[in-house]
Amino acid sequence: MNQLKKLAKKQARKVGMTLLVFILLIGALATPFVALNEYLEHPIPITFDILFGGNIKIELGENINARVLKYKSEIEKWTAKSQNGYIDVSDYENVLLAIMMTESGGNGNDPMQASECGKNTRYPRKPNGITDPSYSIECGVKNFADGLLQATSKGLTDTNALFAAIDGYNKGLGIIGVHASKGSYLFETSCQYCYEHRFNSQKKSYSTAASLKKQFDLKENKYWDGGNWRWNYGNMFYVYNVLSYLHISEAVQDDGTLGNKIALNAQEKLGCRYWWGKSGPDYFDCSGLIYWSHKEAGISISRSSAEGYFHQGIEIAYSELKAGDIVTFDWNGDSKADHAGIFMGNDYMIHAHGNSSIKGNSSKYVVEKKNIASGYYRKHLLSCRRLY
Repeated sequence: MNQLKKLAKKQARKVGMTLLVFILLIGALATPFVALNEYLEHPIPITFDILFGGNIKIELGENINARVLKYKSEIEKWTAKSQNGYIDVSDYENVLLAIMMTESGGNGNDPMQASECGKNTRYPRKPNGITDPSYSIECGVKNFADGLLQATSKGLTDTNALFAAIDGYNKGLGIIGVHASKGSYLFETSCQYCYEHRFNSQKKSYSTAASLKKQFDLKENKYWDGGNWRWNYGNMFYVYNVLSYLHISEAVQDDGTLGNKIALNAQEKLGCRYWWGKSGPDYFDCSGLIYWSHKEAGISISRSSAEGYFHQGIEIAYSELKAGDIVTFDWNGDSKADHAGIFMGNDYMIHAHGNSSIKGNSSKYVVEKKNIASGYYRKHLLSCRRLY
């Protein structure tokens, strides 16, 4: 629970210390909570929206490869309850793609590595026993859906159920009940489970442990000393492996404010390709996205550049940023704006990134969400502004 308490602090600052105490008390009593996770780049920060529900989006990270993406439509086919027989998992399509990325990277004839699960009734239940990728996906989706059902998922925001179901995909669905007995998903529970079921009391070298430890602030416990290894059973880091391929973020909801409408307009264009000089509706450069998002919200601003918007509106402090405000960046240290994005809240912006040579011809350069709390973008932050 230690890492979950620490991750809760960011949200708690918004609602005061009284709520923080209440949240930690609820956690101690093992009352189910709802987590909102913002996953973008490494390291991935996580924030919690506890008790109040919220609306979240689960998007794929940039590190999902083309071999996995080609199976997207096949996964979608099995997400309906009428197809998988357990529970509707259409909201979890990207989770399933991240599971495939973790399991196989989309390689081989058993891309979901579902041969050994109970849903496989056609092929030998041994590693890579399935030789039909479509059947592998059918079994994998059914296994995950069954896991969510056993975890009594209350929906997308019930991340305790989500994490338990992901863990069950790796270690067998039996661990879902173990997590339930603890009141919530815990990394230490996974470590203990792998320790108790380990083969020949052996450890396996696992260099990825170091990056996951840093990325998710994983703490040493009775069953793991923080080293670059794992127990020789399943993978106690499995949940975090899967999450590293996802962006899980709070979706902006329309609260009627102008800033919120601007942010919603930008959010709708996630994934659109970058094209120098374009202002929508299908292609954008950074300033074009700002112009279009304001225009669609009924706010009249001139079609300008990042530098132009740097000189418009009013300047505000970073701590005063609200959804719909803009942030500008200076790459060269000359106090001129070279880039701009639209602030979404929780230290994230949406921006169209690319350069003058990109004219809608690259899937690498798109409208995307980016964390600006630290790192390169925060280092080059020039100004925060409100244009309306």
